[in-house]
Amino acid sequence: MAKKRPATQPLTRTFIFVPERKMSETILDFAAPLLEPLGPVPALADARGAIELAINVWNLHVMATSLWGKPQFLAEARQVACRPGSPPGLAAVFEALGERRRTSFLNDYRCVGEWSLGPDGAGGHSLRCDARLPEGCEPHVPPRAETRISIDGRYLDEIRLQQTATSFVAFPPERHRADVTGDRIVLHLPALAVVQLFADGGLPTIGGRSVELVVRARPPRRMVLVDVCAGARSAVGEVVSLTFKPADRG
Repeated sequence: MAKKRPATQPLTRTFIFVPERKMSETILDFAAPLLEPLGPVPALADARGAIELAINVWNLHVMATSLWGKPQFLAEARQVACRPGSPPGLAAVFEALGERRRTSFLNDYRCVGEWSLGPDGAGGHSLRCDARLPEGCEPHVPPRAETRISIDGRYLDEIRLQQTATSFVAFPPERHRADVTGDRIVLHLPALAVVQLFADGGLPTIGGRSVELVVRARPPRRMVLVDVCAGARSAVGEVVSLTFKPADRG
């Protein structure tokens, strides 16, 4: 769905919220005002024309968002639709679809890449769409539990540092290390993640309430934070070490 990150990309990732509904289902919904007048089973060529127009308008509005940063394409297309000599009604359809996107699909930042419409084998049509995300952005896909650490049920890779209303930076599981020695657990975490944990109440003060700590799918343990110290600076930023001991130990 999204392009793979280049090997040189930092270990922090920018995630955006992606609807669970398939891109093809979303486009068919978006194009409904153009498809419905064509009847329940329109001619394939007519359906293709309607969907092509809907996809073009969709992509222009998506590209105009701050995440894509290319509003000039929408402005140019609007000028073309409104100038003399354009097909009758094109400007009205263009604006109606734009308003439909703003009211019902505003937070969907997927662009349509390659697409095709063909017979579905049952007398109807089947749409297939390739969804694309902005360069450097990824949909959020939870990692396997065996790679994760959680505090009171909150996975550390789900700590989010907000960038915009719909995007954030998170630290993947490989940025979180744990040393288990005897009855103590020391977590080595990105400093920004630790600051966020303290800020939103995910971590108590030293010697405060106990928390449930789960390290890479091991059985949960009630632990108390007993020490916080700066760790060695890594290639990807400051590291803070958090030391926990069992809650029932003095």
